[in-house]
Amino acid sequence: MKRLVLNYALNTIVENLQQLPKSESAQDRTLVQMQLGALHSVIQQLLPSMQADLPRGAADLQQALVRVEQELRAGGGDPPQRPPSEDSDEEKTALEKLIQDAEKAPQGEGRDDLYLSAAVQLYWRRQFEKAKEMISKIDDQEKRDLILEPLNVAISAELVAKKNLQEAWNVANQLKRSETRMSALARVGRAFLDAGDAQSGMQALTAAQSLISKTEPSIELAAAALRVAAAFPKTDQVRISEGIGLAIQVMNKVKQDETPWSLMDPIAEEDSLLLNARYMAGGSRGIVVRTSLPQAGGFADVLARLDFDEAISLAKNVKKKPLALMLQAGICRRVIESSHKEAQKAQKP
Repeated sequence: MKRLVLNYALNTIVENLQQLPKSESAQDRTLVQMQLGALHSVIQQLLPSMQADLPRGAADLQQALVRVEQELRAGGGDPPQRPPSEDSDEEKTALEKLIQDAEKAPQGEGRDDLYLSAAVQLYWRRQFEKAKEMISKIDDQEKRDLILEPLNVAISAELVAKKNLQEAWNVANQLKRSETRMSALARVGRAFLDAGDAQSGMQALTAAQSLISKTEPSIELAAAALRVAAAFPKTDQVRISEGIGLAIQVMNKVKQDETPWSLMDPIAEEDSLLLNARYMAGGSRGIVVRTSLPQAGGFADVLARLDFDEAISLAKNVKKKPLALMLQAGICRRVIESSHKEAQKAQKP
């Protein structure tokens, strides 16, 4: 019965996200923000039970949480802080049993799947060191790499938050995907700059940018390049402009008919590599893990850090005309809004 309820809740959340109103009216935007805030709260409450009783749905719920936080930021709001998770006795028992089953299992694919399942659950609980321990016991190198990359992304971000920047840098350099390493180095470089270590910060960001020419062009690479550009200090207009120019070059080389609107999406703090894990049907403990690179680049936000003329000039270089026009309109809107704010400040006594 509990699984039926969780399945219903998951489907309801996904349906709500799909039916968010697209109107630009102030009233609708306010309603959407309220709805997103409510969904964020519900997902946070459901996630522990989902991880314990319906693991295959936990990945979908995690992705829904990322989507909700992105939409909240796009609407000018801030997602509520995620409370520190405290596993229930039931959840701890289920995870402990999973680990015990792995330890008792004979060497082979079945045991690897059990350790991989345990590592994924520990990753979602942000118990990263314990997750690394589980990964070290997986014999299949390919399976080990499936979870090791997102785990190292999360560890590097956590180390940045703890101000252990050199260690975060070391972990970022272990990442294998260029796009992932660029995003991690952008976070590390920005943190060094904020801490007053300009030399290390610029070194990390330069290393990130150097990966662009060595990587096959893709929308994901363009998004990573925009993240690096956004990490440079606003006073360094030359490096920001250069970084955006590199991202546009990558995007223009990508052969696809669709306009990459995803590059306009705001950048979430924890989305530099998305983990999707699905459990096999029929009661099997087998697990399929896939990772996907984000395409959100905060394009308009990065352009807004430049002078008006430079931003417009770069936007015109985008080959996808609908996107180029949208960027130019966004830049104009931001300038107008900024002028209104300055005028309001000047009128205050």
